[in-house]
Amino acid sequence: MKKSVIAYLVFSLTVLSTGIVWGFTESNGNNFFGDNAGLSNTTGFGNSFFGANAGRANTEGRFNTIMGAGAGYYNVIGNRNTIMGYGAGHHNKSGGNSFYGYRSAEYNTSGFQNSYFGDSSGKQNDSGNQNSFFGFSSGFYNTTGYSNSYFGHSAGYKNISGFGNVFLGFQAGYNETGSNKLYISNTATDTPLIYGEFDNQYLEVNGSLNVNGYIQLALTDGNLPPETDCDESSEYGRMMVDQINEDVYVCVVSGWKTIKGKK
Repeated sequence: MKKSVIAYLVFSLTVLSTGIVWGFTESNGNNFFGDNAGLSNTTGFGNSFFGANAGRANTEGRFNTIMGAGAGYYNVIGNRNTIMGYGAGHHNKSGGNSFYGYRSAEYNTSGFQNSYFGDSSGKQNDSGNQNSFFGFSSGFYNTTGYSNSYFGHSAGYKNISGFGNVFLGFQAGYNETGSNKLYISNTATDTPLIYGEFDNQYLEVNGSLNVNGYIQLALTDGNLPPETDCDESSEYGRMMVDQINEDVYVCVVSGWKTIKGKK
């Protein structure tokens, strides 16, 4: 019995001297585990912090789950975040985010409703919102970009402020810095297998395309298509069908060429 009491006292003194809080639960439903985890919490409730300095600066944040040494360290008033991994969301002060992985979204401050999964995914994000990055270092340099979807190792790696992009595949869109772009690729090439521009309703296939079925062309009613739709080299090869005269119009160097359909 004496040995048990002594062991308990030693354990208690160790906890007090090191500042480790084991399973400390406040009346408002917080659970903090680890050295200085949730140290500054005042009115925040419904939080679970696991790891040394996890959620350390949190004061009013609610319903956060933060796991990992230094994870969510500066989260002060952010709500409904799920942050897991060493240093993940370290500077986060916003809400509705899901950060998973070593230093994922480490520098995020005001960005909200982001989902980052993978080692260093979205690491440099500052105020970018509503992004989805999945894969090692995906969206690494994104800082203010928003509404992007990157899936794959290093996808969208160099894009800083672009928005509305969709990059699918290993290093897809690695060098792209613009917005509203579509890349489907398995390399960092600037000519992916499938490229698109959402704002221009433009799709490009860099390779052979085999269609098992029909290709339906745009229609015109007895008139040549506009000359402005066939005055650049990027427009050569366009085709339209004249449903009145049953002709086919093809864009070539000299302009629209008519292929007569009626005999």
